[in-house]
Amino acid sequence: MKKLALFVEGKTEQIFALRLLTELAGRHKLAFAVQLGSGGASGCRRWEEVRFFSPEGAEFFVLIYNSATDSRVLSDLGDQYRSLKKAGYDRVLGLTDLFPGARSTLASKQRMMDEHLRRTGVTARMILAVMEIEAWFLAEERHYSQLDTRLTAEVVAAVLGGPPETLCIEDIAHPSDALDRVYAQAGLRYLKAQKKTEPKIERTVAALDIENLVLHVAARVPALGELCQELDQFLTLS
Repeated sequence: MKKLALFVEGKTEQIFALRLLTELAGRHKLAFAVQLGSGGASGCRRWEEVRFFSPEGAEFFVLIYNSATDSRVLSDLGDQYRSLKKAGYDRVLGLTDLFPGARSTLASKQRMMDEHLRRTGVTARMILAVMEIEAWFLAEERHYSQLDTRLTAEVVAAVLGGPPETLCIEDIAHPSDALDRVYAQAGLRYLKAQKKTEPKIERTVAALDIENLVLHVAARVPALGELCQELDQFLTLS
């Protein structure tokens, strides 16, 4: 069985990753577990298994580490890396973003992460979703009408300043807020009091057209393309 460990910032990335992996796996059986992190500021980092699914005859296993904070993904990956390799994991990935930092720090943060991995001897890949992975949701133009028929292409373009298919979506400073403003045109919201809630995240992720996301959106959104390429390589039986 091929095994992948994926370290993510929080619930949004966890929910999206599981949907994407399940769709990419297709007819191949996928088993997974989710570990939720806590503590670590002044004591030991703790991990609790919050989800587990293992169908009979599974060909792939994915262990998702939800760091529950944007500042711990890189360090959590480094802390767990050697035990994961000893346990036979074929691939180790991290997924993080810049928010609430500035877009201008992208290159320096990527260099810092790559240098840290090289210096510590960790052969893993950190993928930066630039500002937030909600930029990927913004770019998937077909999901809006799935949520509400009032979210037409014209309405979406009016809020975003152009069709999502033509915008440099990774330049949007606060993607989750932009998503919220688009949804508000149909009386829906993505944020509640400027916070994300699990039901709203799940609603959006369920509406995404994964085929369009993988075949077309990933070609124009570099970070998403990186993630899809890594997952596709993992899900290829050799």
